[in-house]
Amino acid sequence: TQGFVPNVVFPTGIVPRGDSLWVYYGAADESCGVVELSLPEVLEACRPPAGG
Repeated sequence: TQGFVPNVVFPTGIVPRGDSLWVYYGAADESCGVVELSLPEVLEACRPPAGG
């Protein structure tokens, strides 16, 4: 998308809902949305690599 800051997503709020996170965001200063993420998957992605 185009905008003042193109190709950038700005997370603006996170709402925990059970095992999910609802992440509200703005995109390229011209639209906004919400995405539902799996909390266990987010936490797993934050772990350091094994042996690292």
